[in-house]
Amino acid sequence: MTDYSGPHREQVKRFVRVAVLLPADRLAEMRRRTTGGDLYRHSAVVANLIQASKDAKRNSEELRAYVMDEAHARAGAPGLAPDDVADALIRTAQALMQRELLENHAIAERAAAFVALTAPFADVLSEGTQ
Repeated sequence: MTDYSGPHREQVKRFVRVAVLLPADRLAEMRRRTTGGDLYRHSAVVANLIQASKDAKRNSEELRAYVMDEAHARAGAPGLAPDDVADALIRTAQALMQRELLENHAIAERAAAFVALTAPFADVLSEGTQ
C-alpha cells in the first residue's frame, strides 16, 4: 500500500481516511464541482501551484496514489469507482498539502481556493485535520 509522506502528512492522511468513507452522492457531487463545476477555477489554482514545483509534483503524485489505495482498501462510496473517489478528494487533499502557499495568502485567488476547496469538507476537517 502506498504511503503519503509529504507536507502536513498526518492532517492530509486523516482527511483522506475519513473522506473516502463519505456517501457516494456527496463524493460524486464534489467530483462534479471540482472537475468542471463551480470549484473548477479553484482546482486550477491548486493544480498550477503544484505544477510550478518539482517537489510539489512528486508529493502530489504520491498523494494521488495514497488516495487511490485508500479508496480501494476501504471500499468507501459504493457505486463510485476508486478513480472517481480520488477525483472527488484530490484537490482538497492537495490544498491541505499546500496549505502554507494558499491559506491566508496575499494573493487573493490562492486564499479563496483554499477556502473554497476545504469548505465542502468542513465537517470532516473539524474532526482533527485542521
